[in-house]
Amino acid sequence: GATPPSARGSRPAAPAKAPPTFTRRSKSGSAAPTPPAAEPRPKAAAPVPPPDDVPLPPEPFDPYDAAPAREPAPPTAAEEREMMDEASRPVPESERIDPDDAALNLLRSELGARPLE
Repeated sequence: GATPPSARGSRPAAPAKAPPTFTRRSKSGSAAPTPPAAEPRPKAAAPVPPPDDVPLPPEPFDPYDAAPAREPAPPTAAEEREMMDEASRPVPESERIDPDDAALNLLRSELGARPLE
């Protein structure tokens, strides 16, 4: 007799296994009993330093803790008219400052910037 091709070289079917179960040794009753904890010894109190007669230095100034600056009072009608008159007068070309030059001058004077070479 001929053996079917599916049965050749195959192993007999194994019985179905139950999925594995995991237990913690600390939770199971088979764990070895732990020895009783030793009584903790009382800690010695740290020695108290003698009182110091030197006062602490003053706290450094923190500008963020300072009282907030008060806003300036709004301009009066006369001050407002004066500013409007000044802004409406044309500036001679010789006195006019280019905004890019003004920005570069500020960078140079305040931050020490130099032009790229």
